[in-house]
Amino acid sequence: MKLPSPYEPVIEETLHFDETDDPGISEIEARLRMSSLSLLDPASPRPHHIKLEGDVRFVLTATCARCLVQTSRSLRTTFTTLFDMEANTTEAADLETPPEEGGFKRLGDHQIDPTEEIRQRICLAVPDVVYCRDDCRGLCPRCGADLNAGDCGCDRLPEGNPFAVLAGKFQDKGTR
Repeated sequence: MKLPSPYEPVIEETLHFDETDDPGISEIEARLRMSSLSLLDPASPRPHHIKLEGDVRFVLTATCARCLVQTSRSLRTTFTTLFDMEANTTEAADLETPPEEGGFKRLGDHQIDPTEEIRQRICLAVPDVVYCRDDCRGLCPRCGADLNAGDCGCDRLPEGNPFAVLAGKFQDKGTR
């Protein structure tokens, strides 16, 4: 991505790429806006501090944690990152983290590659647990039937359950 300059202080670009490291993530669209916050030297067109604002959308394909069905979800994350070109550090302006080395790769004096920052933000946006839908009923613990398709008829209270006595008491109260 081209760096901002005094002649072009804001650069906007949309990147499309697939994540090759994680086959469950594909169709990444990153809308980026890069602006110069300060120049390294007023006589030089090279920026010292750069603000990168991103809006990243992607499709996550994963296995539902409850029913084990493959599911795809569209996810979105937005972020703001500050690059210090002289110190070669990246700071997440929207997270409480200290500046860290890298996060971008220089492509000559007038370009950087922000894909590493985008990849890190995608990792933060991916949920730890994925469900096919919010009200997924999962699998029957006795027979393994998908409860989203219908009730299997199994008694799902495991034998030896210490709370089974309470279930009997609640049934007795309802019949009196």
